[in-house]
Amino acid sequence: MTARKLVSIGVGGSVLMLVLAGCMVFNAPPVAEFSFDPTAGWAPLEVHFDASASHDPDGQITRYDWEFGDGATDTGIQVSHTYHQAGTYTIRFHAIDNDGDFTTRERTLVIEEPPIDLVSVSPVYSPILAFVSITAKNLLSVPIAYGEIVIVFLDAFGQELEQVVTPLVGVPPFQQWTYTVFSSVPNPGDVHEIIVFIGRVEVP
Repeated sequence: MTARKLVSIGVGGSVLMLVLAGCMVFNAPPVAEFSFDPTAGWAPLEVHFDASASHDPDGQITRYDWEFGDGATDTGIQVSHTYHQAGTYTIRFHAIDNDGDFTTRERTLVIEEPPIDLVSVSPVYSPILAFVSITAKNLLSVPIAYGEIVIVFLDAFGQELEQVVTPLVGVPPFQQWTYTVFSSVPNPGDVHEIIVFIGRVEVP
């Protein structure tokens, strides 16, 4: 933006009008930087994003806007998002300063299919009992050093009543197994839904 100033100077009874051109005023755009952790993994995966390294050279950042690549968005310096499906996602972070200028930074995140397949999940809940029978399989040609199958028992309002993490250690290649997990909720009749998913997995 150019600033101009009109100046009147009296010279011998006449008025000389001078227009003085001011200097150009520029706004430096913000610097957009962010990191995320973990940087890769299997679905479902919760990822934590941090834009605290972003800054504005001549002002301040007033908005931190996120696009996670799966249609979801959020606002904040530090945010978290869970990716439920495997795929390659382009994350767009927008740093917006107090003058309305913005800078966008993009990074790519790859979410893979979990190496453990839930072949079948058979939940049972009644007034006297709540449990789930699970058949799972190691899809890898190498052993799974450690893995987790997570079972969540929910009430009629979708609130978590109990979470059970079943650890898997040294599962051989392509092995399939079946087991049952019972809820220890004091009143089994409160259980109206059971969710099962793969948690952390480590391979050699």
